[in-house]
Amino acid sequence: MNTDELERLMREAMPAPWRLNEDGTISLASGAKAPWRQTDRANCALIVAAVNALPELLAERDRLRQALEELSVDDFHSSTVRKIALAALNPETGQ
Repeated sequence: MNTDELERLMREAMPAPWRLNEDGTISLASGAKAPWRQTDRANCALIVAAVNALPELLAERDRLRQALEELSVDDFHSSTVRKIALAALNPETGQ
């Protein structure tokens, strides 16, 4: 996985967040009209790269979560730092 390539593709494509419309097209989640010209190719290239990178990204997240779980509070120097680190890995639930 090349994260530099993913970042480049994100810059070239329509900015996030996106939404999938009922007709199968993609638009800005806000519904706003894009004031720039975007090509379908840039959006498709980003989708393909993101889908291909997703398994590796999820596996890395799982490895990092496991490593954090294996560390003791002493390794973190405080439980507060451990909570912050775990929350960074899962910002939706803070765990």
